[in-house]
Amino acid sequence: MRFLFSLLMTVFCFASSAQVENQKASCLKVSFGLNLGFSFFHEKLPENVTYKPVLILGYYNRPLSKGQKNYAFSWYLEPQINPVIIGNKLSELEFGVNTGIAFSYQLAPNYQVYAAIGTGPHFVTVKTASQARGFIFSDNFIIGMKRSFLMNDKSYDLNLQYRFRHISNANLMLPNKGIDNHFVILGLNRCIN
Repeated sequence: MRFLFSLLMTVFCFASSAQVENQKASCLKVSFGLNLGFSFFHEKLPENVTYKPVLILGYYNRPLSKGQKNYAFSWYLEPQINPVIIGNKLSELEFGVNTGIAFSYQLAPNYQVYAAIGTGPHFVTVKTASQARGFIFSDNFIIGMKRSFLMNDKSYDLNLQYRFRHISNANLMLPNKGIDNHFVILGLNRCIN
């Protein structure tokens, strides 16, 4: 956890020191990037081991509202492949895509806060007494903050996010008790003007 905190502070310090002009570097526009998430609160499975996914998320965001000064509604898409640590062994895999709706609010010229909700189809390889292996849905509840900066005349967002995720299969197969995780996510997005 100390390593993660140190990494977050280093990246935010770098973004704060990057050249930012008087104009807004903020990105309430189309953006794409990559996010990496670490589970910090893991569900214990009936087999007496923890389920700890590492999220590797592609990211594409497209605003749905235009002409607003300080806020935007947007649609996002997150293709992903997630290695899963069971107990202390990297042994399982998840893959799929999430989609959802986000609301972003401009706090200051280079800072945004946002909230989002989404879901999407996934496949999980884990075999446990609490959740069937195979097709599953990933439901996500997200809050976060973005720090925008300009580098080489291009606009970027540094993304810091908390995410609660529940995976289950809507009772298509049993067992279906679901698996819950809490994540901290860090990412970098390129904004398209």
